[in-house]
Amino acid sequence: MRSFTVISGLVLLVLSAACTSNVDDITSPAVPGLMEKGNGFDSTTDECRANMTYIASQAVIFFACNGRYPDDLEEMGMAGVVCPACMEEYDIIGIDDYFYIECPLPFSPDHGNIDDGVASWLE
Repeated sequence: MRSFTVISGLVLLVLSAACTSNVDDITSPAVPGLMEKGNGFDSTTDECRANMTYIASQAVIFFACNGRYPDDLEEMGMAGVVCPACMEEYDIIGIDDYFYIECPLPFSPDHGNIDDGVASWLE
């Protein structure tokens, strides 16, 4: 019974510390400087990559429901989702149990791609 009391006390201590800590400490990135300006990325790059990540997650859901990946964005009901930099629709290739999503940005910096669920950029 005593061990339960010690564990309960530790849980209470951790919860109270989490509830009273500064919100900025909780939401700050694990790697200092990662979210600072001048890291080589801009908001359109981040938004584009978020779009591709969302499209990839929807492609996986489509696969779970249909047993194959979609042929295009329209088939998933996502026609009109565009890169914020070039305003063109993303390229998606779906072949049975494989998919590839690429940003259509025709010039550098390249926003990357997602190859069968693996993003080309580091997170």
